Amino acid sequence: MSGSHHHDALPYADTGELCAAVVAALRAEAGPDDVVVLAGRPEHGDMLATAVRGRLPGLRRVVRADPPVVHNRPAVALAAQRRLAQEAARQATRQTDQQTSQHTARQAAQQTVVLPTAVPLTAEPLKAEPLKAVPPTAAPLTAERSTAEQAAAARVWYIAEPDVGTTRVAWRRAADYEAACGFALASCALTTVCAYPRSMFGPVLETVRRTHPRLLTADGPVPNPAYRDVLPAGLGNGPALPEPAGSPVLHIAGSVTLAEVAGIRARLAEALRDVPALVRTDFVAAVNEVLTNAYLHGIPPVDLTVWASAAWIEGRVTDRGRGFTDPLAGYVPESDGRRAHAGLWLVRQACDEFDTWRTPAGFTVRVATPVTADLRLYTAGR
Repeated sequence: MSGSHHHDALPYADTGELCAAVVAALRAEAGPDDVVVLAGRPEHGDMLATAVRGRLPGLRRVVRADPPVVHNRPAVALAAQRRLAQEAARQATRQTDQQTSQHTARQAAQQTVVLPTAVPLTAEPLKAEPLKAVPPTAAPLTAERSTAEQAAAARVWYIAEPDVGTTRVAWRRAADYEAACGFALASCALTTVCAYPRSMFGPVLETVRRTHPRLLTADGPVPNPAYRDVLPAGLGNGPALPEPAGSPVLHIAGSVTLAEVAGIRARLAEALRDVPALVRTDFVAAVNEVLTNAYLHGIPPVDLTVWASAAWIEGRVTDRGRGFTDPLAGYVPESDGRRAHAGLWLVRQACDEFDTWRTPAGFTVRVATPVTADLRLYTAGR
């Protein structure tokens, strides 16, 4: 099974059903060169790994990983899967290049040249005899798969039980992950299996139903009749959100030139001086990118407002333009030089929440991230 991305759902009632569905899918479609990443819950990990390795001994590359946290920065979870697929492709290419080189060397070693038969010295001119090559005894190269074919055959199976959190806000982020997954990873030789216990299928049930073309069962993969091959409405521009309670720690109105960004960035870092360094650095970098996009691709003047509390930081950047309409902006790293989307990719990596909306006043980008107790302890606010 090669080609582009596949996005499958696996609802299960117990560990036995989970293992049976995973084994059935891998038996039907996985190849010996594929990489299988088991990112299930700890309570299922040992049994799932034993089932896969025991029933499918032909799979040589089975590894364990932690479950993905998709309710915090869903774009980060997608980027991690993209890296898995890219690394698997690189390893497959290196391996097949080495195999091809070894085969070519064997062919060269097995070829011998037969010299012309000696003839006696006479007055007649000698007749040239062509050189003849003895055909190799080894199997021809066509009997082996080409480098490109073997590299294309290396697929990553990312079999995960996503952590969707416990709050409505977390469920919304998890739904964004599921909605973007099939589109953001479309070019990757990757199968993402999203396994959910039926008892907790509710929080993201509607999005899961619409975003997975197939369902994995103990009898093998089956089509999902509820699947819709369109970007869910939840992605992209939404309604304006109410402002946080309390006074802003920073408000800058009417900025008109990109040259002001450095000074704004310094003022923002100072306003957040009591925030843990790790959180502050990511947040300042994200706001810097949003501001830069507003100057370069929007219409000044540009306004920035930032709120901060012991548990949360939020910033809003508004310019007078129409903004962008691509619902996947920032979910896919751009390789064609489009700085706007590249900057938004960084923003989604650095912040937990990213929202956009239009109003009569212009286009607003909202970024927000929590200040968690573990980060406070880790960085001591410095």
